[in-house]
Amino acid sequence: MTNVIGLDFDDVLVGFNDGLCVFHNAQYGTYLTREDFVCYPLEKTFGCDKAEVGPRIMAFYRSPEHAAIVPMPGAVDATRELQKKHPVVVITSRPQSVERETRVLLDAHFPSLARDIHFARHSFHGEGSETKGQICRKLGAEVFVDDAPPLVEEVAPFVRQVLLFDAPWNRRYAPSHPNIRRVRSWGEILAFLAETE
Repeated sequence: MTNVIGLDFDDVLVGFNDGLCVFHNAQYGTYLTREDFVCYPLEKTFGCDKAEVGPRIMAFYRSPEHAAIVPMPGAVDATRELQKKHPVVVITSRPQSVERETRVLLDAHFPSLARDIHFARHSFHGEGSETKGQICRKLGAEVFVDDAPPLVEEVAPFVRQVLLFDAPWNRRYAPSHPNIRRVRSWGEILAFLAETE
C-alpha cells in the first residue's frame, strides 16, 4: 500500500449540512436547504447574531438529527475501494469535544475508518493544536479531500493533490494553488486517483 489518502468528515463522508438543515428548521422555524449554504459566516444563513452560531452548531452535534446523518452518496463503497490500495485517514475540523458523537457516526457507517481519525485546529471552535495541513504532513498524506475553501488552501502546500468536493458553499471559490482540483462525486474521486496511480 502506498499514498496515504486523507479525508475530511463533514460533507465529504457524511451529509453534515443536510442534517444541520433538518435540525435548524425544527428548532428555529427556518426553511433551509443545503443549497442555502452559499457563504460563510453562518450567521447570514441562519439569520442570527454571530455569537449565536457556535451554540447552535454545538446543540446540533448533540441532537437526534446529528445522530441520523447519513453518508454522502457513494462514500461507503468508495472508501472501501480506496482502502484496498491506500491507507485512509480521517482529518476533521470538528472540535475534539464532540469526538464521541463523531465516532458513533464513523462506527455506524465507516467502521474501518473509526480507528484513524484526527481532530484539527479550527478558528471556529479554537480546539486542537495542529492544522489539517500539519496533520497531513505528519501522517505522510499525499492526497486530501475537503469541501471548505479556506481549508483546501491551508492544506495545499503540504500534499501532492487536494480534491475539492463540490458543494454550494464552494462554487464561487477559485483555487489559488495549482494542486487543488474540483471533484463532483465519489465516482470522480476514484476515477481521478486511478488515473494518477
